[in-house]
Amino acid sequence: HRSMLMGVVLSPSSWLQSQPVGRVLNRFSQDTATVDELFPLTLHDFLQCSLLILAAGVLLFAASWWMLLFLAPTVPLFLRIRRKYVASSRELKRLDG
Repeated sequence: HRSMLMGVVLSPSSWLQSQPVGRVLNRFSQDTATVDELFPLTLHDFLQCSLLILAAGVLLFAASWWMLLFLAPTVPLFLRIRRKYVASSRELKRLDG
């Protein structure tokens, strides 16, 4: 909430004068409602996937520890791809909105 508010408060006064108060208020309400609705579901999915990955990793390394040699270089690659995906996903969301 703070970053949204600071974005509006620190915006140029010409923008504030050109935007109706109702539009800004509706945008705040819509964004807050979206977070309130999606956060519990996203948290549940995140925890479920994290625990499944952890369990699969434990079983994999218990059965064949040499797979760690293959997995070690793929983690940085995964993180790099994820970073690019998140950035492009945010830009698409901005364009859509």
